[in-house]
Amino acid sequence: MDTDDYQMSKDGWNWGRVERAGFVSCKNADVSSSHSANLAFDELTCKENAKINVDHSATLGIGKLVCKSGTLNVSYSSSLFIEKIECVGTLDIQCAYSSTIILNKQGQMSRSGNIGTTTGVVRYSSLGECYVKIGQDKVRTEYASTWKAL
Repeated sequence: MDTDDYQMSKDGWNWGRVERAGFVSCKNADVSSSHSANLAFDELTCKENAKINVDHSATLGIGKLVCKSGTLNVSYSSSLFIEKIECVGTLDIQCAYSSTIILNKQGQMSRSGNIGTTTGVVRYSSLGECYVKIGQDKVRTEYASTWKAL
């Protein structure tokens, strides 16, 4: 699917069911998974901005994310897993309330991909891990949380 602005929102109590979105190419994306929804993309390619929200016990998985800049907002016991990431600009990371963000886990050994700058905060018993080269890492932690930029 190729479009200027792409928007996808999944919510509901789909215990164990995964909604697949496949391959998406767009200028800007606004994607959210909430209230126990389980959403997956094979690839999300944005010429400009990617805005990703995961909240209230939801899960979102992305095989490959490519964007100029982006915002990752994960909260309330939710999880975001991105296997490969390319973000030449700024990636703002907001992870809170017992949530998890894992970036580029598949590239752990090769460190493929890159992020220009990371900003934001991981807080309130949350975990963030990034296995990709970051130009400038400005993510901070608060209240018993962990951010690993390896």
